[in-house]
Amino acid sequence: MKIVIKPQIYLEPYGPPARDRLAQLVAEAKASDPLAPVTVAVPTQYSGLSLRRGLAGGRGLLNVRFMVVARLAEYLGAPAMAAQDKQPLTPLVELAAIRSIAGEMAGHGLLGGVAHHPSLHLFLRDTFQDLARLAEPDLNLLALEAAGLAQTVEWYRRFRERTRPYYHREEVAAAAAEVIRSGSAETTLRDLGGVIFFLVQELSPAEEAMARALGESGCGAMILGLTGDWEADQAVQNTAARLSTAFALASPDAPPPIKPGADGILSASDVREEVRWVVRRMMRLAREGVPFHRMAALYRQADPYASQLRMELGLAGIPMAGPGPTLLKNTPAGRLLLGLLDIVQEDFRRGTVMQWIAETPVQSGPGKSLASAELSRWEEVSRKAGVVHGIDQWQHRVGLYKARLEKWAESIAQLEETSPSQIRGLKDRAEGAGRLVAFVEGLAERKPPADRSRWREFGKWAVGMVEDYAHEPAQWPTGHQASYERLLGVLEEMAELDSVEPSTTLAEFRQALGEALEAPAGRTGTTG
Repeated sequence: MKIVIKPQIYLEPYGPPARDRLAQLVAEAKASDPLAPVTVAVPTQYSGLSLRRGLAGGRGLLNVRFMVVARLAEYLGAPAMAAQDKQPLTPLVELAAIRSIAGEMAGHGLLGGVAHHPSLHLFLRDTFQDLARLAEPDLNLLALEAAGLAQTVEWYRRFRERTRPYYHREEVAAAAAEVIRSGSAETTLRDLGGVIFFLVQELSPAEEAMARALGESGCGAMILGLTGDWEADQAVQNTAARLSTAFALASPDAPPPIKPGADGILSASDVREEVRWVVRRMMRLAREGVPFHRMAALYRQADPYASQLRMELGLAGIPMAGPGPTLLKNTPAGRLLLGLLDIVQEDFRRGTVMQWIAETPVQSGPGKSLASAELSRWEEVSRKAGVVHGIDQWQHRVGLYKARLEKWAESIAQLEETSPSQIRGLKDRAEGAGRLVAFVEGLAERKPPADRSRWREFGKWAVGMVEDYAHEPAQWPTGHQASYERLLGVLEEMAELDSVEPSTTLAEFRQALGEALEAPAGRTGTTG
């Protein structure tokens, strides 16, 4: 049976009034059947987790799911996209298409001069996500504004054509609205039950269409938050007005919202002192009875606040939950692979090789020990041998240095005043030089695919190198093991780029991988 709830918009103050309204709507939807399904569309995953625990309280919560709006749209619209043989547009495919188009347009127009710059690609990715919300007439009007905008719209249209086999967030939301209106989503709607939008903000045009379709079908309600500030609440009022054809505006029965205010302003000498003041304030609140899970530290700049806050909270013994400040590229697995690619690109430059050994958990060969155990000896040997770059220099110059050490050891062995430890030291250095040559030769033998090979071939080569040179990843801390698996997952996903770019080069593969590893490595702590 399809769950029918009143298609109404409730304008509630943020905080307890909004949560109480949500609890009331959930209870009404389950009045006749405690097992009836209810879905709550939330702004973020964190808010969904907090609401789940808050609503459950001591009573429990049955068959209520929480999902972000984009996930709700995919739940409803993805089958329609699959019927058209369309796949989700992943960040890797998105950036690969942008790089391909930028490469074709290099040297043309205002953007042509910087077409290969990675920052432009990231800018275009964000811009194209915004342009996806516009209809074709709106794109035409935007292109008339200025030459730069016209070129951006042109590139977006090329991007849209290049990624036609994939669907983006706006497209799947539009498909969700269509299947609700056509009645072909009855089974899915029965599974979702009543859908309640809770404090969601900035719905895109297609997401608004999906919400409107749910309201018209009697499956949806909406709770919008008010701050008490007229200017800040204007956007919410506009949303309510646009959706008034599908949702009735419920009469307010809660007290008007109280404007939040700060109880103090701090002028700190530096970031460290500022963060320490925040930590001291948290400790004082905890002593007053406020639990840590009811506190939050907000900042606008990830750098330097994310790492500084994490460090100070750790020193104070305060548990922390939230986005991890470490990017995938800065994890042991990420540094290992990116460093390896840098070594190959820089023709085995000595400084790059030594830095790679020093900063990553690389082993001296498949099944062997950590290469960093020999770092000091290899650093000395390669420096005294005069290695600059190139596999030939590693083989020839280190080989000559090894021969000199062996000859020196033989010559001083004839002298009576020579101690056995001196001879042993020279032989150890010679043996270390031999192991260094073998290590570098082993790397050089595992050559990457030739330029203009397929993405799949580069990905397969990179996976093999990571698996052979990462030292015992199963013994790494849990968080680093997870980042190792995510890295391998990224490399497997890169095989899909063959459908966007038929071939690539080592430099392009390195750039694409670096952009893909800009994502956060994970989260810190356990919420609640």
